[in-house]
Amino acid sequence: NLQNLKSQALYEFLPGRQKQIEFVKTYKPKVITLTMGGNDVDFAGKLQDCAGLTSVKTCSWARADQDRDRLANEIASQFDNLTKLYKELYDASDHQSKIYIIGYPQFISDDENASCPVNIGLLNYEERHMINQAVTYLNLVIEKAAKNVGVKYINIENSLDGHRLCDDSYSYVNGVTDVNGVLRNLGIVDRYEQQESFHPDLSGNAAMWRSIMGKNNLNDINLLDYNNCPGSLVNICPDPNA
Repeated sequence: NLQNLKSQALYEFLPGRQKQIEFVKTYKPKVITLTMGGNDVDFAGKLQDCAGLTSVKTCSWARADQDRDRLANEIASQFDNLTKLYKELYDASDHQSKIYIIGYPQFISDDENASCPVNIGLLNYEERHMINQAVTYLNLVIEKAAKNVGVKYINIENSLDGHRLCDDSYSYVNGVTDVNGVLRNLGIVDRYEQQESFHPDLSGNAAMWRSIMGKNNLNDINLLDYNNCPGSLVNICPDPNA
């Protein structure tokens, strides 16, 4: 019974059966943290293409002006989606939740002379540069949407610097964890491990948290105590000009 399964998920916190906003409506959390946008522009699919898992050529997202423009437009179009979502979350919490919007970190160096490991696939300088530009632009759109609604944007774009893929120091980011499902088919990794490609590892997540709490963001102020609207009793400070 679908409704029973969804109800069970809501009260037992089971993932995947219920829209997450339903948890907000039910529990009115004091704090919500959220990162969103990358999946909606199919960043994973574009990475797979550029990393040479579907083609050995420089991907069109990095070399063709038409496709670069299309990617930029896809990213820019997220502004309306994000502002709508942030407002819906705030309304769903009966205006009780403090909402923190976390941006995306740069996860790979676009230094032209970088020495890259083999586990990044066939990503070349043009592709790595395109990736960095796309992350920066997506973060800009996320930030403007957050400011437009009045929720707190957290900038972690440089949180992995020195430990990105192709940096000189030990990487905090996974490379390609499974090429075309070969290892999964052999039973060596499961599909969740496969999804960890180009995602931060434990050290990377710790570095991102330090950036969130650092002096350029929350400055070690507790998430519950941070005041996004000094002098106001509400949890949002809209800037309609953003």
